[in-house]
Formats: sequence, structure tokens, C-alpha cells
Amino acid sequence: MKRDNLMKIIILSVLTIFAYIPSFIWMVDRWTVRDTCYSHGFLVPLLSAFLVWQKREKLAKLKISPSNSGWLLLGP
Repeated sequence: MKRDNLMKIIILSVLTIFAYIPSFIWMVDRWTVRDTCYSHGFLVPLLSAFLVWQKREKLAKLKISPSNSGWLLLGP
């Protein structure tokens, strides 16, 4: 992976995490204090990471190709 692409991914990741901090705080509060029926929420990121790790070789072989079709979601 090119250094330029890696920097773009890092910057976008940091900005995304920063944008969702209030949501993360709300989820952790919901999972721990307000409703214990949702305490399994802590397992979701761990399980997701495990599934990605299991498919890491297949995912590494995928060709990354940009698509302009995502702009349709931002349109009117």
C-alpha cells in the first residue's frame, strides 16, 4: 500500500472516530448503566474483529477499486 493511501486511511479513520465520539459514549452508557439487556454490545466489535481476522488472507487479495456510485447516496 502506498504511503499516501495509508495516510488518507489514517486521517479518515481519526476523523470518523472523532465524529462518532458522542455515539460511542451513548452506546457505552446504554450497555453498562441504563439497560443491561444490551450488555452484549461489547461483544459486537470483538466478534467483528475476529471475523475480519479469519478472512484476512482473502481480504488482502481483494483489489481496491474506487466507484462513483456512492455519490448517489449523498444526492437529493
